[in-house]
Parts: sequence; C-alpha cells; structure tokens
Amino acid sequence: MQIRIVGSGGSIPTPKIGCSCSVCTKARELGKPYKRNSNSIYLADAKAIFDCPEDINNSVNENGINEIDALFITHWHPDHCFGLRLLMQCGYDFYSERVNHQFSLLKKS
Repeated sequence: MQIRIVGSGGSIPTPKIGCSCSVCTKARELGKPYKRNSNSIYLADAKAIFDCPEDINNSVNENGINEIDALFITHWHPDHCFGLRLLMQCGYDFYSERVNHQFSLLKKS
C-alpha cells in the first residue's frame, strides 16, 4: 500500500500571510520543503484522501493525483474539511455513507 503525505503543515499553511518570521521568509525564498500545505494523506491503491483542507487543490496538483474515489474527513474543523467545496466544484460528487463521532466516509457516486 502506498501512503503519500500530501500536506504536513499546520492549520495555517506555511508561509503564513503577512508573516515575516524567519521560517515564513525561508519558505517564500526556497519553496519546498519549507513551504507546507495543510494536513492531508493520499492512499494510492484505494485512491482515497484523508482530510481536504482549503489548499487541497495545491496538494493534489503538486503530487500528481488524478483520481479520487473516496474521501475521509477525520473531523469537521475548517483545516480538515474546507477543501470539500473545491473538490465538488471540480466535478467530484461525494455523499456520506456513514457518519459517526470519529469520522465520515464520503464516496464518489
């Protein structure tokens, strides 16, 4: 099973807007690996993504991901689910098969 970490930053991607600290400055100057997208994981065999933060578009494109058949949202904080709108606007049609207090499994119909 191939697991790809497509985002490993915090709730606010690095570099932060308007921040001039040394970390954000270095990220702007050097890009990856200092520039980081918000947390997300891709399971290649299952074509599944865990969490879709607002910058999911960048994460998917930077990692050459062309197929997503399932999406797991670990919890409903903005940095884990606000990218859902972007995926749906790109033609992915997800529905909720099971919801509980731990996670939701959303599958392409």
